[in-house]
Amino acid sequence: MSLLKTAGLIVAAGRSSRMNQFKPLMEIGQTTVISRLIATFQQAGVDPIVLITGHEAERLEAHVKNLDVVVLRNEHYQTTEMIDSVKIGLKWLHGQCDRVLFSPADVPLFSIRTVDQMMESDAKIAVPTVDGQEGHPLLLATSLIPAILEDTGDGGLRGILRRLGETVAHIETQDVGTQLDADTPDDFDVLLKYHNRQLLRPQVHISLARTKPFFTQTSWRLLSLIDSTGSVADACQRINISYSKGWQLIRTMEEEMEEVLIERIQGGPSGGSSHLTNAGRTLVERFERLTNEARQAVDRVFHDIFEETIDD
Repeated sequence: MSLLKTAGLIVAAGRSSRMNQFKPLMEIGQTTVISRLIATFQQAGVDPIVLITGHEAERLEAHVKNLDVVVLRNEHYQTTEMIDSVKIGLKWLHGQCDRVLFSPADVPLFSIRTVDQMMESDAKIAVPTVDGQEGHPLLLATSLIPAILEDTGDGGLRGILRRLGETVAHIETQDVGTQLDADTPDDFDVLLKYHNRQLLRPQVHISLARTKPFFTQTSWRLLSLIDSTGSVADACQRINISYSKGWQLIRTMEEEMEEVLIERIQGGPSGGSSHLTNAGRTLVERFERLTNEARQAVDRVFHDIFEETIDD
């Protein structure tokens, strides 16, 4: 498995005009389009996952509130293109990871195995293909982000990548989920039938506890974002929790760990800021390692036990 840190970028800002329904929240089985896509990224160890909202933003953000994603809004989604939403996400992710897996929200059914294959590539640009047909997700090295942000955006992301002149690695798979979108009602019917044929996968949720759980994935994400943004308020906004709820979580963590995790710097010309202490940063790093190793161990056991029923 690659040691490079891979983030996810999902764009769900558009108006779904051809579908006549809001595609990210359409139901597939017992879940929704957006929830299925997020779960696939998470199970493959993609982190962080950034979701760009726009149309129906408040409704979508409420839906993903507990799914451990970072939410950014394209406030101008009505007058901009998808590439503008992509740039919002890439700008935020620059410096936080080595590569980014990008997918529009309406391509939710590529498999975890495909994501694993993509993450094993050391190419700057990689795309999954089925019989030569390109699909999603698209893998981008973050070293390309400055050039992408400076480009005019003509022809969308694919147009930018052509102008960059980088070699594109084609990762051949048999995963037709890389090709299936929900652009029209007929497309969605095909997607739904494919979803209903897919089988089991494990999901891992880790928490730290003493007498009761006090440190979850949400706690970890909150601390990570405080460290990267320098602001408790901004971190809370990104994961769609209230400022008071954020501080409640921090106080609980500090009481249970018997350590000061957040250092606050008051006032000054540029305002106050918050940063992790050494104890806070150590806790974040150890929990991330615990989660990654637990997920990999569960994946190995799952494949051993359920090998005959796993959908390739």
